[in-house]
Amino acid sequence: MKAYIHEPDSNISCLLHRVDGETMKRFYLVTTGPSLLEPYAVLRFWGRLGGFQREMVTPCASAEEAVRLARQLIRKRLRRGYRIVRDQGRTK
Repeated sequence: MKAYIHEPDSNISCLLHRVDGETMKRFYLVTTGPSLLEPYAVLRFWGRLGGFQREMVTPCASAEEAVRLARQLIRKRLRRGYRIVRDQGRTK
């Protein structure tokens, strides 16, 4: 049986908002860490502020791969007009 070691310094958690007037109020949360079945994963939550949300878990082979994917997703959202509200971890 393989033992998994979770490295707390490799975690990223970043909350982004996109608010354009009264009609578009969205959030996007990206975080890395273990999932139920995998030692490393990128967890994403998105939707309307105060409304329905969706989620997706992407398993990764290593902590480095999870961090790389999380940074890529954050950069993509920033290009689409989202702004960082809360940032914990090494997202840069």
